[in-house]
Amino acid sequence: MSVFFILGEVITKNTLGDRLIVDVESNGMHHFEPNQFGWYGHDTIYPAKINNIGARGEDVDINEIKNKKSTVFLGDSYTFGWRLKDDQTFPYYFGNLTNDNVLNFGMGGFGIDHMISSYDFHNNLFKSEDTIIIVLTEGNFYVPLSSYKSDWKKEAFWEVKRKSAFTSYIWARFSAWKASFKSDSSAKLNTTVFSNENKKKLVDFNKNVIVNGQNLVYIFLEHDFSNYSKDAEKFCNDNNLKCIVDIPLVVTKVKNDGKEVFTVDGHHNSKYLNEELANHIRYYVKLMNN
Repeated sequence: MSVFFILGEVITKNTLGDRLIVDVESNGMHHFEPNQFGWYGHDTIYPAKINNIGARGEDVDINEIKNKKSTVFLGDSYTFGWRLKDDQTFPYYFGNLTNDNVLNFGMGGFGIDHMISSYDFHNNLFKSEDTIIIVLTEGNFYVPLSSYKSDWKKEAFWEVKRKSAFTSYIWARFSAWKASFKSDSSAKLNTTVFSNENKKKLVDFNKNVIVNGQNLVYIFLEHDFSNYSKDAEKFCNDNNLKCIVDIPLVVTKVKNDGKEVFTVDGHHNSKYLNEELANHIRYYVKLMNN
């Protein structure tokens, strides 16, 4: 057994490398440790670089963060760039269109509360006049933030995973197999997307960002027009929020250009969609700032 694990560790290290290390705060919000390169996911094994501040992408100059405007992206796996290279995410493409620092704090499995908590956690990096962009899929409204409950067995296992690429790989494949038996609808709570509770969270967060002298844009990400986009538009108009609710128009353009809309999983954005999406977001942000 020992020989099996030693061989497995050597092979995994030399073929896949280390798994990205994730830390969890007491409130349950998780984030990447800075300064690492490795693979992520359960249903996918794909590499990514996490820079010196814990965001996806190349390292940033801390002095520039303090002295030059930043555009900060907060979201889930769509923002992170699931199954894509570091230079194929829409925050990356957006960075090619602006002189701002662009920070991608997207994280798989995030809901609204996770994104707001991530803003608070990294707030020392943000300053007045920065632009905060929160990217919301409909599923984000159904993902609660639960406090982290410490358990010595769980802590010990996570410590092994942090140090063993082979154990991390085996666990990832097992998790993917287990998840294949679950229904997507099982994660949804008995609530509506634009419930009073969710409306309050988004409106209050907007007030908080304004108090900090920053700009906030909500992007309601979907690939086809639906009640989600209609309700989002009404919600934004009623509360005087800055929102982008017409992403399906971008999807239509990519389709008309004869390019793939999705990655191989059939629902996350392709690099082609991300590039067009970055152009769309940049156009909106320029209008907003003029």
